[in-house]
Amino acid sequence: MLRFGLIRPTERRFMLPVLLGLAAFAAAAALTGSQALLLAYPVLVNIGLCAVFARSLRDEEPLLLRLARSRGMEIDEHAPPYLRRLTAIWAVFFALNALIAFVTVHLSIGIWAVYNGLVSYIVIGLLLVGEVVFRHHYKRRRGL
Repeated sequence: MLRFGLIRPTERRFMLPVLLGLAAFAAAAALTGSQALLLAYPVLVNIGLCAVFARSLRDEEPLLLRLARSRGMEIDEHAPPYLRRLTAIWAVFFALNALIAFVTVHLSIGIWAVYNGLVSYIVIGLLLVGEVVFRHHYKRRRGL
């Protein structure tokens, strides 16, 4: 919920439903004291992020294009289709990450902690680095 106050007003309408859902889930987990609910938290975070990214693909401007424009980034004619595909890649990533996080809920707490506390963040970092490297080659190939 603290993050909501830090994001730009144009981005809030996309994140508000996710943040409210996660806050309600956290409250339910705290009230019930259920370890299973707490372990499912990463699953819900990934499902929420997947939903935000996937839902934006139905709009004229997908989420990453809107974010780029709201931050004043230069948008050329190659950017919209590129950012639409990248938005879809992130949606698929979050769906797969939710599935793996769900599987870890049913394994040992050690496996859950290593995956959800380390491995998933490493994979996110690798996806970000891969996208930056790909974007560099993509722009160079198109003479941008």
